[in-house]
Amino acid sequence: MGLFNFFNKPKWKSSNSQVRLMAVEGMSIDDLEALLEVIREDSDQQVRLAALGKVKDREALELLLREELPEEIITSAKVRLEELYTDLIVSGTEEGHSGQLLAMISNKNLLATIVAEAETVTLRCQAVAAIKDPQLLCELLKQHIGKQPALLAVEQIEDSQLLAEIAEQAINKSARSLASQKINAGAGIGKEDVKSDSVKEPVQEDNEQTAQDLDEQKVNKEKNRAEKIQKREELCAQVESLYADVEEDSELRFAEIEKEWPADNPEIDNDELVSLAQRYGDACLKCHRIIGELSLEKKNLENLTSSCVQIEKDLLDGNLESAESLLQKSIQELESFSCRWLKKDDVNLRFSACQKKLEQRKEKIAEIAEIARAEENTLQAFTDACLKMEELSASSYDMQTEETAKKLHKSWKKISGSGGKQNNEFIDRFKTASDNFWAKKDQFYKEQEWQYWNNKTKKEELCTSVESLQKENDLHQVFNKLKEYQAAWKEAGPVHQKYSKKLWSRFKSSSDENYARCRVFFAELDQKREESLVVKEGLCVLAEEHVASTKWKESSEILQGLQKEWKEAGPGERKKEQIVYERFRKACDQFFERRNAIYAEQDAERKDNLLAKEKLCQELEDLLQEPSREHGKVIQEFQNNWKAIGPVPRKDDQKIWKRFRAACDSHYNWLDKQRLDNLQQKIALCEQVEALLPENEDDEIQKETVDKVSELQQEWKAVGPVPREDSDTVWKRFTSQCDLFFAARKSQLQAEENKKLENQTRKEKLLQKAGEIIQQPDEKVIAVSLQELQEEWKKIGSAPQEHEQLLWDEFQGLCNAFSQQDKDRDEENKSVLDKNLKKKEELCLQLERITGHEAGQGNSDKDGAFDLIEQFKIAREANFLLAGKTDSPQQKKEEIFRIQQEWRTLGPTSLVHEQRLWKRYRKAIDLFFSK
Repeated sequence: MGLFNFFNKPKWKSSNSQVRLMAVEGMSIDDLEALLEVIREDSDQQVRLAALGKVKDREALELLLREELPEEIITSAKVRLEELYTDLIVSGTEEGHSGQLLAMISNKNLLATIVAEAETVTLRCQAVAAIKDPQLLCELLKQHIGKQPALLAVEQIEDSQLLAEIAEQAINKSARSLASQKINAGAGIGKEDVKSDSVKEPVQEDNEQTAQDLDEQKVNKEKNRAEKIQKREELCAQVESLYADVEEDSELRFAEIEKEWPADNPEIDNDELVSLAQRYGDACLKCHRIIGELSLEKKNLENLTSSCVQIEKDLLDGNLESAESLLQKSIQELESFSCRWLKKDDVNLRFSACQKKLEQRKEKIAEIAEIARAEENTLQAFTDACLKMEELSASSYDMQTEETAKKLHKSWKKISGSGGKQNNEFIDRFKTASDNFWAKKDQFYKEQEWQYWNNKTKKEELCTSVESLQKENDLHQVFNKLKEYQAAWKEAGPVHQKYSKKLWSRFKSSSDENYARCRVFFAELDQKREESLVVKEGLCVLAEEHVASTKWKESSEILQGLQKEWKEAGPGERKKEQIVYERFRKACDQFFERRNAIYAEQDAERKDNLLAKEKLCQELEDLLQEPSREHGKVIQEFQNNWKAIGPVPRKDDQKIWKRFRAACDSHYNWLDKQRLDNLQQKIALCEQVEALLPENEDDEIQKETVDKVSELQQEWKAVGPVPREDSDTVWKRFTSQCDLFFAARKSQLQAEENKKLENQTRKEKLLQKAGEIIQQPDEKVIAVSLQELQEEWKKIGSAPQEHEQLLWDEFQGLCNAFSQQDKDRDEENKSVLDKNLKKKEELCLQLERITGHEAGQGNSDKDGAFDLIEQFKIAREANFLLAGKTDSPQQKKEEIFRIQQEWRTLGPTSLVHEQRLWKRYRKAIDLFFSK
């Protein structure tokens, strides 16, 4: 197979069965000839069945059934043909032949389809009669199939369980009624006992109808039945006679019989109906096949007759080559098919007559051509002799041309004896060319003498040069010079014979003496050739390891490297060099031939890749019609998809890449323009930040200004990128101004924080002073002093947030404790104070358990503090509250906040314990937050 044919070979003829299968699946009904060839000749059964599944042509399927194909193919073809028949029946396109087509269908599911979808009641009834599966008939009765088909289906069912199901679920009322009658009457009910037009209620016997009327109706019904059966039997016999005795008009006769076959469905016995329908269907199928063969024979004979007419026309017009070619082709076609029903004697006779006429014409033309050929040969001989002599006279003279000229003179004498005017013209022409040649000969010998003298001078100089090599010590140089002088000796040309031998002896002797000195050099050359041969044999082994490789790129690079090493290895021993080279070349060729074959199959994939990339380019171009900064990620996805598609044909690679690159560049160019606009926006933001910086370090920075700078930072993030060369500069400008602003802000906040710490110290001193005041015995002095402290407390600013509330709670507790204190409080107030005392003791213990701080002292004073048993009880409750908790700082912090909230809700205790508990509580809180 040539290279061109290989690349144009269709995929459904590939040696790979999977490639063929994919090619077949991609075919359409328009590829019918190729599909039929696959069905007949493909070696893979799966491929053949896939091709068969694509065929929807009725004639093609019927033709396949007449051929010798595997059983599985025949079976599948029958199924496809029955499906096609079903489609034709349901669609109504074969209205006149639907009954015959239905008779050829044996698949019960297809028959059920006809029952459900056929347009005419007759076809539905005929399909019902052909179905032998009671269960399927029962399922059909649950659909809308018409009254008559439904009644006929019920008549074919005898199973009582199915009849009961029909009586309940059938769509048609008459079918339900008939099923109920058959159930009531029991098995074996006859048709004559049930009327076809049953209604919802059971049919009652008409008492008024006389026995005579019933008998008359029965006789007429039987008579009609017998006539219709007879008509069908006659038509069956006529069809059977057609394929028993085939004639040229059998097709027309068969068409007339098909028209006569009744379309209605007589009420006859079910078995007899099926038998007649089956008999008629089998006969029609045979007739279709035979008529198809007859039609094919007619078509072939008509084509051959047309060929005879064309051959006779070509013979009259003198187109013998066309006539002979068409005649041979037609005779082969005539011999290739056999006529079973028609005769081909007339066509044989016409072809024989054409053959005879053709031979007569060819003989006559051959005689005329022979005479013309003799005259032409004579004229050609004169012409050739003159041309050859003219060529010799125009060419350079040498001994060989002189011999040729002498031979031409001898041959001229033989052909120039005829004389005549024409011959005299050639004689003059030949003589002129001959005289020119011999004149050139004389000139040649004159020039030769001068050339001999010139060559003698050159060779003497070469002898002197070779003799001077005796003084040269570089043998490599000597060897190269000797080769150079020998080549020059050969090019110097001949000298006169009397000097030739002497000059050659002088040159040869000097050359031999120098060659003797170069034997060591020759030995080194031989060694290098042997080493080169060993290296090349190793390269052959390495190349042969990649013959079966499928790593195309890797192995290609390795083999190319081996080829480079081969060239660098130098020449080997001459006798073995060619053998080793052929071995190396064979290994390389085998790999690259396999690779080229695979690459050829990949060409289709590259074309598909080209279509995919063109589609990608179009989608990207459409997307970029409306530029947007958000397209960056989408373009990245496009680029990833581009890389994933794979290569395209080499001739389209640069073109499609430039198109894709241009689309991407259009977005990036737009971005560059946007970056310039973004640069101007960011410069404006820098200027706004610079304007917000305080002129002096002591200037107060308002919260609104801080919010404005934060807004400017958000605006900066919203602005897109700027040109790369300006990015760092503008960024540093913006961030430096922001850093200066927030550094100034931080300095101010630190100053405020220091002020709050100072306030905290002042309030703690007031708190300590309040604790000392309430210890005084005079309540009036205490009240006045506490009032002054409260006024002073209000003038002091706020403390740090985490301490402000604690300080206030403590201060307010001391004040409240004094104001609520009453020496005459009753037992109830005392109970409340004790309860608060107990609860605050409990909260302090819980805080100390959380922080790990043991109060130790302070719980055993003489003024009513808890004894050891009560402390143990509180500690146990505190431990219980912490049970199951982890050491998580977050959970501890949440527990601390809970205790603080609960402490604030508690009322005061007695003045004796209030300050002590507050210090204990505050100490635990401070300890926790200091960690």
